[in-house]
Amino acid sequence: MQATIQVLLKDGKMKLTTTRIAERAGVSVGTLYQYFPNKSSLIQALLKKHLDGVALAMETACEANHGASLAKMAVAITSAFYAGQVS
Repeated sequence: MQATIQVLLKDGKMKLTTTRIAERAGVSVGTLYQYFPNKSSLIQALLKKHLDGVALAMETACEANHGASLAKMAVAITSAFYAGQVS
């Protein structure tokens, strides 16, 4: 999945191919296809992982700030959202 991100950042969406991803990951395209049947499924898995991370970060922030003021909760949730964007 890291190779997918790296290829996207370097080459852009229009040049994203399973061949480029496999090359960047240092594996054969056949190996890549053992885990992901096509480029779309790889991107969907990547997005799911990302969104799960963001949701977990926000949930953790909410639990940690339960009962806090609205202003503190807003800062915590916003910070968690941006922290989840990076991971």
